[in-house]
Amino acid sequence: MSIDVFISYPHQDKVVADAACAKLEAEGIRCWIAPRDVSPGTEWAAAIIDAIDNCRVMILIFSSSANGSKQVHREVQQAFDGGKPVVPVRIEDVTPEKSLRYYMGPVHWLDALTPPLEWHLQRLTQSVGALLRATEPVEETKIEARGRVSQHEPQPVEQARRREDEKQSPREETRQSHTSDEPEAVEFNPKLAAPYKGRGFWWHKGTPDRAIADCTEAIRLNPEDCNEYYNRGFAWWQKGDPDQAIVDWTEAIRLDPKYADAYNNRGTAWWQKGDSDRAIADWTEAIRLDPKHAPAHFNRGLAKMAKGDRASGNADIANAKIINPNI
Repeated sequence: MSIDVFISYPHQDKVVADAACAKLEAEGIRCWIAPRDVSPGTEWAAAIIDAIDNCRVMILIFSSSANGSKQVHREVQQAFDGGKPVVPVRIEDVTPEKSLRYYMGPVHWLDALTPPLEWHLQRLTQSVGALLRATEPVEETKIEARGRVSQHEPQPVEQARRREDEKQSPREETRQSHTSDEPEAVEFNPKLAAPYKGRGFWWHKGTPDRAIADCTEAIRLNPEDCNEYYNRGFAWWQKGDPDQAIVDWTEAIRLDPKYADAYNNRGTAWWQKGDSDRAIADWTEAIRLDPKHAPAHFNRGLAKMAKGDRASGNADIANAKIINPNI
């Protein structure tokens, strides 16, 4: 049994645990979560012990319910006894009880106290990915590559548009430099926007400042490229600046009113700022433009549930899972 992540949680927090599992698995990170992965006929405690022993990282969904769960306490103890790193995700502002504090005191906590949950799950995925890469670089190279095509992470550039841009590129050398990390790719001809376009992927490497710089230069050279505004918006969002992200995603929408991904991402930024009405409106528009946009269905569902509309919220989340069972 090969497991990247064991997810520990109390049953009261199953919605959050399932969302974390879906996000991680969408990025190619293999998860074990109960009761899904307990084989029929297997003794429950034995299955838990085997999974923890064979995982590389434990994620703890921490809340007041987790604080009072003896099962969660035992799982954390088993992980520490086995030398497994534990990544706690705090979804309620509570202090760990003494037995948990003994194990978790020196550990860095990831706070997920404010909406939207998707923002925190993105940070969690990055943190777990970095932890896995540090322990097994070869395997994690595969995980990172698979993550680039996930439907749950905003896509940097639509593939069809990217291919069209490449067809318009004046020279083969320029096309090949799109995803190069080498500065020489820009020196080829600084008057062409193309060499800068792929370099906006710096945000995917966790360096949004470099992404913003290259996207800004690409926009200066070609102000009508909606994809570069989209990329730069995601880099701003990754830096924790939803206001600038909204500005860029709004411009991407102005240039391409059918840009469903831009609507979805702008909705996430509005939600992060606490404007649930604008967030839901943007997710609704993304769904109108692309009825199979699973993240927009999922995000709108979570927002509706937060507003107390559980029936409609559950329906949206169910639709998201029908479109993409891994969400």
